[in-house]
Amino acid sequence: MQYNPEYVRAYNQGEMARIQASQAMHQQRMQANKAAFEAQQRTFHEKNDALNQANAASDRMHHRFVSYLKDEETVRSPGDGQRYQVQTGSNQYWMNSHGQYVPSNDPSYDPNRDPRLDHQTWRKADIED
Repeated sequence: MQYNPEYVRAYNQGEMARIQASQAMHQQRMQANKAAFEAQQRTFHEKNDALNQANAASDRMHHRFVSYLKDEETVRSPGDGQRYQVQTGSNQYWMNSHGQYVPSNDPSYDPNRDPRLDHQTWRKADIED
């Protein structure tokens, strides 16, 4: 029995072409699936980010309304960056390391020079919006 080498070569080339075409179609399907997945993920993240922003805005409005009802405002301690609720009505607030505060409407007042305050260290706190 003898094999025709041209027939075997032609058969092998045909099989290689079929396999390569199948692999190329598979790669195209995988790329299309990946692109569809990434587009779906982008849409999900965009919607999720928009929802989070809306919730954050709602939370801020709620916080402001509750603070208004309680006659409070929020200040940020310059020492540790922590936020505190203080009684509203002053132009500036000074805080110590224990979270205590001194309100003042006098721009030249410095509680660090006030002997009635036990020579504590007071730092001006920022009023938040």
